[in-house]
Amino acid sequence: ARGRAWLFVGVFSGTGNAAQRSAIRDTWWRWAALDVDGGAARACFVLARRGVHAEVAARVEAEVAAHGDVVWLATATEGCFGVTWTKMYEFWRFAATLPPTVTHVAKTEDDVVLHVPNLIADLASWRAQPRLYYGLWAWAGLTPAGRACGFGWTGYDPARCPAGSLDGTLFATGPLEVLSADLARLLASDDA
Repeated sequence: ARGRAWLFVGVFSGTGNAAQRSAIRDTWWRWAALDVDGGAARACFVLARRGVHAEVAARVEAEVAAHGDVVWLATATEGCFGVTWTKMYEFWRFAATLPPTVTHVAKTEDDVVLHVPNLIADLASWRAQPRLYYGLWAWAGLTPAGRACGFGWTGYDPARCPAGSLDGTLFATGPLEVLSADLARLLASDDA
């Protein structure tokens, strides 16, 4: 509610990644663009709470009390490298509840160094674009066993998939995704 931030950055992290969070706080979170009173952006770490052991939760709660920069997603679960489908879905649902002054929401991870001033400058020319997706796209099919196959950045390669696989589709991926708030709300309203 403070300041004039229009960009919210959610940094996906695992409950055991305290060292990565500390390094981020000491480096790229020091950009003036993230200043609480006057910056164009705010950032928080995104953690999943469901299924977290009590001793781990207590350590994270102490970190939350010390820094106040963690969003706990109550119904999401942690996974490999701190990312799961439930965590992504719950994050976009959380993003849909942000104040109307937040017009764009970014998702990144704790192994990324984000140059916040460059991101803000680049997004400035896109701010009026409705249903904006800013990030990378890739292609992949799905094997009968439910594994990705035929992955490619420029197109789907069916020769790398076994018989019976679902054809490749385009999907959002990468170290940074930014959605306009209207698109985040639309995504959050999808029950699928």
